[in-house]
Amino acid sequence: MRKVRTHYDNLKVARNAPPEVIQAAYKSLSQKYHPDRNPGDQKAARIMAIINRAYEVLSDPVKRRQHDEWIARADGQNHTESPLQPEVDVESPPQLKGYASRLSRQLIGTMILVVLVVATMLLLVMNNKSAVITHQPDPGITSSILKPLEPVLIPPRPRTYIRPEVAPNGRPWPINTGYVSGYERLSIGGRSTVTVDNTRNDSDVYVKLFGLETKEPAAVRHFFIKAHEEFKIADIRPGKYDIRYRNLDSGLASKTESFQLKEMRVEDGTRYSDIRLTLYKIRGGNMRIQEITDEEFGD
Repeated sequence: MRKVRTHYDNLKVARNAPPEVIQAAYKSLSQKYHPDRNPGDQKAARIMAIINRAYEVLSDPVKRRQHDEWIARADGQNHTESPLQPEVDVESPPQLKGYASRLSRQLIGTMILVVLVVATMLLLVMNNKSAVITHQPDPGITSSILKPLEPVLIPPRPRTYIRPEVAPNGRPWPINTGYVSGYERLSIGGRSTVTVDNTRNDSDVYVKLFGLETKEPAAVRHFFIKAHEEFKIADIRPGKYDIRYRNLDSGLASKTESFQLKEMRVEDGTRYSDIRLTLYKIRGGNMRIQEITDEEFGD
């Protein structure tokens, strides 16, 4: 029986590790493998994606519980199919040695300090009549956990975009998250999946999966995601792709960097790619995005 590799293994923490230890492990590993510190290093980029996915699951109590339940089931049986596992291991940074013991001694003091800071901030907000908002440029797509940003003042952005009443196919926008009718679903017949997570945003998005292995990039899937929801694209053939999307509140069109979906036969079944892309209100992470024109989006 093949030993199950888990997100705990990828972050080099115990399965019963408290949230503070998981956060510290992620912070230390991401500082080492972040693409900004390893420009052009594909191995570091691949490891960073693994670290980001592991932290995304383990930092969310619901997803962590689901992962623990999956581990319990997987420990007792062989799987004929499983998500593609990394070919490299993540080195455990020496800075984490002894961290758990130091953390337990500092936890009470830290909690008291946090309470005092929050109380002070609430008093300041109640006494301050000027509007201070968190830095929120147009949404960007990323597979990374965001670092906190300092509050800054943002001037109001003139609204020149008005959301169209109908989709580009001439029909009303879907009521629910899902594929936009009237477009053929291409690049089917594979096992790989891509999940686009819009749960952190207050605006609907119109999204396209673009295939990049032809002379001219072409949209192979068209779908609509409501605010605070996500959509999983399944049955995708192996190949090179990117995601292009339009924020239906601001009108801004953007695209991600390209990514490769892989599928291979192994002794115990089929290994395939399972990618998750998260849309954030602010830009960040190792899945870089760039603004694009209407022509590049395909309108």
